[in-house]
Amino acid sequence: MKKITFCNSKGGVGKTTLTVNVAQILSQVGKKVLLFDFDPQANLTNTLLENPIDTNDISKWILGADKDDLISTIVETRISNIFLVPSYSKMVLETNNRLLALLVKKLQIFVKKILIEKYNFN
Repeated sequence: MKKITFCNSKGGVGKTTLTVNVAQILSQVGKKVLLFDFDPQANLTNTLLENPIDTNDISKWILGADKDDLISTIVETRISNIFLVPSYSKMVLETNNRLLALLVKKLQIFVKKILIEKYNFN
């Protein structure tokens, strides 16, 4: 499974637009794509979901309340073959280095154990 990351600390540089466009191209050639929205402003979530307020988000998983249940936060988007782990509005308040390190570690385990069989961009 291949992983692509678009990141930049500056806003307005096109991260969300680039992410959606690359995901859409991959989905059009039959790939199932999973996106993670870690933007505190939840721009990707708001772009891809019709009712983002009504969805589960990644907060419980990051904060340890729901340790092994990231799969329950994955939602279908309005674009075929594109799935999303939505952001949440309080992320900006809870972001710090310790939380980021924990998130990276949890994501590595999750990708290796669970996602590799379900999403096929490799």
